[in-house]
Order: sequence, then structure tokens, then C-alpha cells
Amino acid sequence: MAVAATPPPGRQLDDAQMTPFARKIVFFSSGGAFLDGYVLSIIGVALVQLTPALGLTDTQAAATGAAALAGIFFGSLVGGRLTDALGRRTMFILDVSAIAVASLAACFVGSAWQLIVLRLVLGFFIGADYPIATSLIAEFSPRAQRAVTMGTVSAAWYLGATAAAGVGFALYAVDGGWRWMLGSAVVPAVALLVGRRDIPESARWLAQRGRTDEAREVMATVFGEGVELAPQESSPTGFRAVFRQGYLGRTVYLGLLILCQVVPMYAMYTFGPSIIA
Repeated sequence: MAVAATPPPGRQLDDAQMTPFARKIVFFSSGGAFLDGYVLSIIGVALVQLTPALGLTDTQAAATGAAALAGIFFGSLVGGRLTDALGRRTMFILDVSAIAVASLAACFVGSAWQLIVLRLVLGFFIGADYPIATSLIAEFSPRAQRAVTMGTVSAAWYLGATAAAGVGFALYAVDGGWRWMLGSAVVPAVALLVGRRDIPESARWLAQRGRTDEAREVMATVFGEGVELAPQESSPTGFRAVFRQGYLGRTVYLGLLILCQVVPMYAMYTFGPSIIA
């Protein structure tokens, strides 16, 4: 009686080589951070023009500048749950589509409150993109490259901020240039949307829902045949877990560290041009 040969065990993702497809996932996943840097920086230059154009009070100007940041805060809290429910690829496409629409709509605002609402919406979907993008980058990066690929998120933010400064400088002397500045975010958003079309669903998300065949197909597409997901080493935990004993001190420390870094930086990018002008 013949005995079927047992196929050799597949390689773990952590031991795989970085492929062009995996680099593509990292590149377009980092695009959300690029948009974050762009959207939060372009408003700084635009405020110089739009404050007198729309007759903004100091309070309205401050709210306009801070609205996207508030949206990012709430979007990052909600985005993870929406992604777990709808799928990472679905939210990956939806959030960038919403950013493109909101950016285009910003060209046509006629009041401070319209702009504040749109900036809040922009921020919400940018914030929602962060947990998706970072999860995909970590998931599709072998262990040896993971630190570098995760670092691309921070680098992309500063590239976006630099691009926004260049666009703002080019449009500053244009009559009504602030509308073009705010609407210009649609260009990188559409480019990002096109680039993300071919990015597959998260293999981890598929495997967690029992769709193992689809998960294997995704791994084969990205890394080639014979590469498997690493076993799940932890079970899902609730949001409150980070505030319990053993994690509370770390949570507070990291929260304060990021707060002290982010608040001055965003204040400088958002209100620096108005102060200089």
C-alpha cells in the first residue's frame, strides 16, 4: 500500500525575504502618514490667506487648524474596531476615498464652520487609516526588515509635510490660492487610492475568520509558495487592558512622551506660517 508523501513544512513569514509586492504594501500603506503630514501642514499656509478671506475670528482660525487633529484622535480610536468588522482592505480603500472627497469639497467652502467640519472629517479618516496601515506593514514584513518598514511611516509624514510646504509656497501668491491648497490633497489621495487597489486583504484577518484558503492565497501572492503565517501568540484583549496594573505606567509614560512631541510639532506646522506672516 502506497503512502502519500508528507509535504515539507512551509517557511514562517518571519524567515522569508522581502519581495517587491511586500515593498509595495509598505509603500502604499505609508501613504496614509504622507497624507497626514500633508493635510495637517497645508492648512498652516492656507490659514494665512483664508483667515481674511472668510473673515475668521481668532477662535474660528484656531478651531480650523485644530479640527483635523481632533478628528485623527477619534478616528484612531474607532478605526481599529471598524477594520475588525469590515476588513482591512475595505477600510483601506474607504478611508482614502473619503479623504479625497473631503479634500475636493474643501475647495468650495463658504464659511468657517463648513471648513471646520470638513477638516474634522479629514482627520477622522486619516486617524482611521493608521491602525490599518501599521498592522499591514507589520504583518507583511519579515522580522529582519520590520523595524525599517515601520520607520517608513514616520518618514512618510515628514515627506508629506515637506510637500505641503512646497505646494503652499507655490500657491501663496495666487488669488484664492488657499482653495487650491486645501483641494490639492486630492492629488496624493487619488494616487494612493490607485496604488492600493491591488493590495490584498490581510492574511491574518482572513485566518482569524476561518478563511484559511484565502489567507494562504494572499501569502502566496505576496511571498510566493511555501510561506506561512506565524502562529497567533496572543488572544484579543479589551481596550481597558492598557490601563490595568502592569500596563498603566507604560501607557501613561508613552502617552505623555507622544503628547509632548506631537502638540508642539503640530502647533508649529499649523500656526507657524500665520505667526511669521
